[in-house]
Amino acid sequence: MNKLLFGIFVFFYSTLSCCNYPSPVKKINSFSLSECAVTSYRTGSDTDLQTETKEAIVLMGGGKDVDLAFRQMIKDSGKGDFVIIRASGADGYNDYLYSELGGPNSVETLIIDSREKAFCPTVAEKIRKAEALFIAGGDQAKYYLYWKDTPVQNSIEYLVNAKKVPIGGTSAGMAIMSELVYTAEVSSLTSEKALKNPLSEEVTIKNDFLKIPLLKNILTDTHFDQRKRQGRTIAFMANVLTKEMIKEVKTVAADENTALYIDDDNQAEVLGSGKIWLFQAENGLPERCIPSQPLHWKREKKAIKVTKTTGKFNFADWSSFSGDFSVKYFYVENGRLSD
Repeated sequence: MNKLLFGIFVFFYSTLSCCNYPSPVKKINSFSLSECAVTSYRTGSDTDLQTETKEAIVLMGGGKDVDLAFRQMIKDSGKGDFVIIRASGADGYNDYLYSELGGPNSVETLIIDSREKAFCPTVAEKIRKAEALFIAGGDQAKYYLYWKDTPVQNSIEYLVNAKKVPIGGTSAGMAIMSELVYTAEVSSLTSEKALKNPLSEEVTIKNDFLKIPLLKNILTDTHFDQRKRQGRTIAFMANVLTKEMIKEVKTVAADENTALYIDDDNQAEVLGSGKIWLFQAENGLPERCIPSQPLHWKREKKAIKVTKTTGKFNFADWSSFSGDFSVKYFYVENGRLSD
């Protein structure tokens, strides 16, 4: 009987081998340094592959991941090593990128869920070796509190400013990429609440995190039309201008299932099923933006210029729109949004 079972095993093994089915190598690794232990999920080759890369910024609005955006990231990475960073969750991107979309030399997910872990030299080394980096969704307050002023922040900025690789984020990952970040440290504000008191302590906007030149003077928002965040975006812009954090502010907002892919020539393309929203304050400061009072930002009903698009445009100066796009003005009258 043992010989019979052995023969059956040999037969099936040789049959599978001859068909040469691809099988991704998945490993769950843990590496430690002093008291620091970071969980790493790696799929694919263990060998670091250095490739020629193209710079790109990818802003994804949450919901379903946009396949076309990830395929372009893989292409612009030269099919090198793809790193995912997050503060919760597990290896959900590994098989998706490596097996379903195909192409990267490896996919590695790092769970960086404390400041202590963000100071691990091995974490910084793994990020800096990436040919593409993606910041998963989750909680932007944790990303800000855990990663700010750590080797994780330095390594992300190295990839953008020195190594020139494609880098992107979805939902909370997109939210932290811009110079101006709504950190949501107190709560996740609705439009109604933000418009009633745009200078509330709950409007936690910071400009001391990632320095990505293309996203300077920009605020981002996600899950946009699905969660009706138009009003809170305008309240955030009023907050920034009233506090004189910067002189000019723009907002890039993305619907769910939608990504904005900005290439190394500043050409931006909308991918996915939704829209990208571009907000510009063109007609001066709000008429009223004071603590515990509703926002009033009317400016003859032309307070904020809003462009919605599913096409292409020049991201450097928000010009040369092609494809489907529309332009209108929004304003706020005593805490009520109108267009």
